[in-house]
Amino acid sequence: METGTKGLGLAISLAVFIALSPLLSGEAAAGSESLARRIADGVTEFITGRVTLPHDSISVEVDVPAIAARAGDVARFSLDLFGSSDAVMGTVPVKVTLFLNDGGSTACTATARVRIWSQAAVAARRLKRHEVVEENDIRLERREVTRVFDGYFVSADDIVGKRTTRTVSSGALFSSSSVEPVPMVTRGSDVSVMVVIGAVAITTRGKALEDGDLGGRIKVRDCTTGKRLTGEVAGEDLVLLEVSRF
Repeated sequence: METGTKGLGLAISLAVFIALSPLLSGEAAAGSESLARRIADGVTEFITGRVTLPHDSISVEVDVPAIAARAGDVARFSLDLFGSSDAVMGTVPVKVTLFLNDGGSTACTATARVRIWSQAAVAARRLKRHEVVEENDIRLERREVTRVFDGYFVSADDIVGKRTTRTVSSGALFSSSSVEPVPMVTRGSDVSVMVVIGAVAITTRGKALEDGDLGGRIKVRDCTTGKRLTGEVAGEDLVLLEVSRF
């Protein structure tokens, strides 16, 4: 993910919701509530420690299911994500394993609802595909980025000078896949085509039929003959063709 941060502060707002069975009462209910709160606090810490995106605030709401065991019955508990998923955004199920004082264990699933906010770069106007992004095309806004799975930018410096890979609507978030470096030779641009025949080099005019970077091979059309040729990008708007290669 191609992102950057510049001294963003961390402010974590935590809202914990605990669901307890209405059948519990008195000391049992108090013990279960105490245990549920310990689990909720543990889940909150577990989740916030795994958020790797740049952010300036996180909110976590935790639902803990009804627990029959009292706090005094539980020696400790462990937390884990299900499967191989490392995602901790949106609704996240967390496996809770309770290790009891009598040597037994039991498990339940807590649910964390995670929301993440960050300063992010958005388009100040509608940009067409392959437009080069300038500084005045970008504005920074605080946005919820919980469901932005494609990566985003927190600084305009990371985008200026790149080009769009697709149409970007006004107000849309710049994602990592929506911009790319401008290639050395762009499709449709005029290029110098240098044809090398042994020790002789002949330069003619051509038109690039593909994008290409230094050392890459692209197709070009010779403006004099109309032929389609394949050559190597040798510099800015320069394509090299060696007779032995075609």
